[in-house]
Amino acid sequence: MKILSVKRLSRAHTRAKGGFTLTEMLVTMLILVLASSLLATGIPVAIDTYQKTVKSANAQAALSTTATALRRELSLASYVTVEDNKICYVSREEGCTLSIQNTTDPDTCRGLQKQYYKGVLDDAKSIRDLETDGNPVELISNATVTDELLVKYGTDKPEDVWAAKTGNSIKITNLHVEDKAGNELARVDDFEILARFED
Repeated sequence: MKILSVKRLSRAHTRAKGGFTLTEMLVTMLILVLASSLLATGIPVAIDTYQKTVKSANAQAALSTTATALRRELSLASYVTVEDNKICYVSREEGCTLSIQNTTDPDTCRGLQKQYYKGVLDDAKSIRDLETDGNPVELISNATVTDELLVKYGTDKPEDVWAAKTGNSIKITNLHVEDKAGNELARVDDFEILARFED
């Protein structure tokens, strides 16, 4: 009996000095390994979610800014027609003929672009009859659309009708923002602008 009590006393004395047992050390190591593996898998997921959220917010902002610019341009046009999926109009504000279309060079213009023309568009003239006046310009600033996004309307099928005029309105189909891989991030199926133009 005395031998047992000495062993118990020896263990109690060792614990009182603040040492850890092998089991406690192994449990601590296991907890640290589990915690670090959770962090290692969780951080990339959190970063990916953050990047997707930022890209989606940028796409919504670009879409909203484009829609506002289209309304501003077309609501006060004195004449509007649609040819070859280009929205052609005479601007009262600028006093000239313009067209709005998808960008012809996504590297220099990430949104829709305006093309100026010499001459006046009316029922007797097609936009094809008019000579262009300079290079196309951005409808909205490139600074509004981040590098990895592109604003456009319609589809990749040239035979589809993307823009149409009916009565006092212009209807644009599938106004959307996509990333460089072609994934749509924000979209308005049918965007309609009521105008005060006179035919």
